[in-house]
Amino acid sequence: MNEYSAIDIARYVINYSWDINAPLSNLKLQKLLYFIQGNFLRILNRPCFKDDIEAWKYGPVVPAVYSKFKRYGSNNINRIEYIYEFEENKYEAIKKDFKPILSDEEAQIIQGVVLACKDYSANYLVKLTHSQSPWKKSYGKNNNVISIELMREYFCDE
Repeated sequence: MNEYSAIDIARYVINYSWDINAPLSNLKLQKLLYFIQGNFLRILNRPCFKDDIEAWKYGPVVPAVYSKFKRYGSNNINRIEYIYEFEENKYEAIKKDFKPILSDEEAQIIQGVVLACKDYSANYLVKLTHSQSPWKKSYGKNNNVISIELMREYFCDE
């Protein structure tokens, strides 16, 4: 049972989107991460990634992922071939091939979400998430975090 970083899941989503000829913007990526988290809760009864999702003006956002890819603006995010990581006691990043390690079931859930949403615009997904209780109950609150409990309540009980 793995719990990933949202950045690793985002990289997988970006590459899979390119594989199915449906590249995506950062805005759309954010909505897909929200739906992926909800589907992991519904199907596997656990979160996919440990990062918080926050309720922002344009719907759910994972701040670390948003920051990582904001340079693309509203353009499609490029395919991820390599990542740079720091190793312990090293001061230079090491270039590594990006190869996510997901179980078949985890990959199927993520791919299912991407396939289900590939023909929807980012703006449609913003409106959709705005109509759902996790965003509605979190937007404008103390820290805007959409709690796992709210997501579980919405994705698992409805």
